[in-house]
Amino acid sequence: MNRVLRLTTDTGRADFCLANQDTLSALLRQHFPEKYQTLFSGAQTQSDGSVIWTSPLSGHPVPLSSAEGAEAQRYHRLLAERLNDIRLQAGQLHDKKIITDEEHQLLEKASVLPDTDSVFIINNQPVITWWPRTTPLPVAPVAPVVPAAAATASAVAATSGLRRWWSLLLLLLLLLLAGSTFLWMKGCNNTIPPVIMPVPVPVEVTPPVPEPVPTAPEPPVVVPPPEEPPPEEPQVIEPVPAPVPVVLTPAEQCLREKIHAEGLTETAAAEACRLLLSPPPVTPAKPVVTAKTPAPEPVKPVPVRKVCPAKRKPEDSPQVFIIFDTSYSMILSLNLTKSQLQKMGTVVDEIPGFDAEPRRISVAKRAVSDLIKRIPSDMGITLVVASDCGKIRSTGNMTAAQRPELQRIIRSLEPDDGTPLADSITRVNKSIKNNNRDTVVILISDGVETCGKDPCAAAASLKRAHPKAVVNVVDIMGAGAGNCVARNTGGKVFTARNAAEIARKMQEAMNDYIPEGCN
Repeated sequence: MNRVLRLTTDTGRADFCLANQDTLSALLRQHFPEKYQTLFSGAQTQSDGSVIWTSPLSGHPVPLSSAEGAEAQRYHRLLAERLNDIRLQAGQLHDKKIITDEEHQLLEKASVLPDTDSVFIINNQPVITWWPRTTPLPVAPVAPVVPAAAATASAVAATSGLRRWWSLLLLLLLLLLAGSTFLWMKGCNNTIPPVIMPVPVPVEVTPPVPEPVPTAPEPPVVVPPPEEPPPEEPQVIEPVPAPVPVVLTPAEQCLREKIHAEGLTETAAAEACRLLLSPPPVTPAKPVVTAKTPAPEPVKPVPVRKVCPAKRKPEDSPQVFIIFDTSYSMILSLNLTKSQLQKMGTVVDEIPGFDAEPRRISVAKRAVSDLIKRIPSDMGITLVVASDCGKIRSTGNMTAAQRPELQRIIRSLEPDDGTPLADSITRVNKSIKNNNRDTVVILISDGVETCGKDPCAAAASLKRAHPKAVVNVVDIMGAGAGNCVARNTGGKVFTARNAAEIARKMQEAMNDYIPEGCN
């Protein structure tokens, strides 16, 4: 863990943080992405009464108060955006009854903009130490207000000017009306004599006598001839059908004979005829059951990745990519206890034997070397080394003849600084050349992304571009950073916490791509 700050005076500012940081960390891990989980550093009380804050991010902590100009504005904006995201998400979770009122109040208090002195920058990421804020928030400047007296005077001046214009317009209309009246009265003295129109004399008009309309002659009456009666049809006498002889059934014939000839009663005759005419019972033959031959089960095709190299084409062999995390935490000894790891701050040599063998990187290098020996010779291997932020190295595709050189490169690897998981996955995405071949990516890491990128999104982009690609994660010490990477690509996570588990899990991560029974 990276030590950010050591507070020796006024340690009471950390009381609220110490009492509530576990609950806040649990809420951030459960409901927020990783970049929000590293926003708040962890506080610990030391034996001398001081309080230290540590962060999983690697790099040298720089106080936010020392930043200037555009750089300071960018960091302040990034801090405000993340705190605002936490506040909005907390409100939505509370509205949906996902979190309690107390948890909502805790997230609200944590999302208040902190004191500038409590914020540090590590690898361009803001990290908050003590919280919540202990000083008042800055007050936004108030816009100047126009005095009421000036506004009233302006309104009065505008009203007075308007009234003056209305008075001039009314005076002009009165002058026009007086002139029109004078001209009209002067013209009344010259009377014009009226014009008498002649009255027309009506002339009698004799209506014309209508001509008689000729009457059409009536049509002659035609008398229809009398109808002749229809001829009578001859009466046909149907012949009387011959009597149909009565045909008795065997049972009726038997009854007649038994009753009339032998003198039996009707009941006795019926029983005698039943016994006489009923056929003997026939025992049904047992059906012959023919045994059906079961249909043969369909033969499942063997995946190409499980076919021996001698029986598959070279262009069908799977591609192998190994992403090796060489961040600074890989220098740590596997013998360190959990409590020792939690106490470790910025200066790692505060713990005696922190880099004693077996180191994480030493065990991982041996496990990768043993794995390469098992990979079939027709499968190319590309090594991608994730050393630091913006520092990704790749060997390119190396054939079986180049594997001694590949082993030499692996033996020379040493821890560097940051953990650029997202950039290393993006480098693999750009290096895959054939989407028709199976591709397996082995990601070996002991920590979380520390370079401000999103490895989960990078893994999803890799799967969309190359549907046959799978990322299997060997998680050293169970950090859990690669869980979403494996899930988004259809891969698996193999957790290892000691040297034996690292060697075994490395082999298991590759088992699906190594055929069996090949010479």
